[in-house]
Amino acid sequence: MLISYRWLARHVDLSGISAQELASQLSLSTAEVEGVHEFAPALREVTVGHVVERAKHPDADKLSVCRVDVGTGELLTIVCGAPNVAQGQRVVVATPGTVLPGDRKIKQSKIRGVESQGMICSLRELGLGEEHEGIWTLVGTPRVGEKVARALDMEDWVLEIDNKSLTHRPDCWGHRGLALEIAAIFRRESSPLELELPSTGDGVPFPVSIASPACTRYLALPIDGARAAPSPDWLRALLLAVGQRPCDQLVDISNFVMLDLGQPNHVFDRHRLSARGIGVRAARAGETLQTLDGTLASLIPADLLICSDDEPVALAGVMGGERSKVAGDTSALLLEVANFQPAGVRRTAMRLGLRSDASARFEKSLDPLRVRDGAALFARLLRELQPEVRFPAPITDVGNWRDPARTLELRPARVRSVLGCEIPDAGILDILARLQLPARRHGEVFEVSIPAARATKDLTIEVDLIEEVGRIHRYGSIPERALVGTIVPPVRDERRWLVRRIKDRLAGGARFHEALGYSFQADELLTKLGIADLPHVELINPVVENETRIRRSIAPSLIARIERNRRA
Repeated sequence: MLISYRWLARHVDLSGISAQELASQLSLSTAEVEGVHEFAPALREVTVGHVVERAKHPDADKLSVCRVDVGTGELLTIVCGAPNVAQGQRVVVATPGTVLPGDRKIKQSKIRGVESQGMICSLRELGLGEEHEGIWTLVGTPRVGEKVARALDMEDWVLEIDNKSLTHRPDCWGHRGLALEIAAIFRRESSPLELELPSTGDGVPFPVSIASPACTRYLALPIDGARAAPSPDWLRALLLAVGQRPCDQLVDISNFVMLDLGQPNHVFDRHRLSARGIGVRAARAGETLQTLDGTLASLIPADLLICSDDEPVALAGVMGGERSKVAGDTSALLLEVANFQPAGVRRTAMRLGLRSDASARFEKSLDPLRVRDGAALFARLLRELQPEVRFPAPITDVGNWRDPARTLELRPARVRSVLGCEIPDAGILDILARLQLPARRHGEVFEVSIPAARATKDLTIEVDLIEEVGRIHRYGSIPERALVGTIVPPVRDERRWLVRRIKDRLAGGARFHEALGYSFQADELLTKLGIADLPHVELINPVVENETRIRRSIAPSLIARIERNRRA
């Protein structure tokens, strides 16, 4: 998982903390950071330019000759082949000597007889995307002559976090959750979030029905007047830093919410949905759905579907369908923010080979309370970028869900015993408070309030809280002590001894050897023995590739072992 340093700084003050120090401290306390690298280093080399003049090339219909101010006092002459270059634009200029991604060094050269003193860059030439049909035109009036990274505030570092170290932390599958961890580690205050649901009109709420317990909560918000306009540079830069390809404001805001709060969401074209509303149900055997990536998925009853008038429009928790894809000219949308049971999402995604950013998060047991926050953040960002949008009807919020928050008891004496160090009660309370786990003393124990974000999969028993105290206190802070214990011989089990003696006596005369092996058998071996067509119990997810069947007798297993032993 890729995490942006600048994105984290939206949630917590990182002043005085370098990306490298941040990575080190996260690895010691929360999750392993596998690498830290600078985002788009080419942006430190290229310059903001101003196209003062633009004229047609005298010897080429598709080329332009531009006079560009790069803040040096002299205008550069640059030949440009982009169709969208125009006078008055702020552009990105690579002057001679600049090295772009791919080890491409810019040189002064003649193009069709005209001297060109640099290059006006597209996003692809800077390694920021695949767009290359035109140059990157900068929004606003960034300072001419300044390096682009500084002028656009795009200096950033990317932290690569090992996903496996966060499988038990659904709250950390977004920048907000990791920022709260950082606030606890460095004793910093986290920034408050504005997560108020928008004011809505008095139209008819969009109908939603749930016919499967695999969907615990479904929120639907109708939106009118939204446009698929290009996203601002700050949003594009954050998404690019974490490996997401910017598309348009609707898609980009949806991805931002998922990567910020860890809550997946989906936007439907309301014109392509039935007025009867959304239905969430189990798939029927033989049903198919073409997903957004072009895959035609064959479904089974274990799969969960989002349907419009009983026709599938999305694979719940995994991917949207092509049928309800937002058209370029639509302005009527439906925002879906939901919560699904993790096991079903995991099985569907694995069986179909459709692992997505959304399924990766739903598999971790997301907090159902986060559904509301996801909708609120999406609506706020959309209105900030498009003030004209309207929310014509009240939000539909249905499902059978409950607040997973709980209270756990923690014994300070048990904390000290398990960790092997004398952390005072006040120190334990301080660590819990920094982790936003408020506690109060009740006799000899602390009653610790576990918020919903930490209660679905993470903090369920006392020892989980002891681990929280230990990792923030730091295991390296626990003093070393010699391990002293009494070694006692195991009690002799006369029955096991007798069985062993009998086996030795029976095997000794015939010179037998006992063989212990797996019950799985190789498909190739069964074919060679001519028994592959016999009925076998078959494995859906075999431990060893091409060993998909359970043995009917021990003979094939022994034959396979003879073959391996002969080679040895």
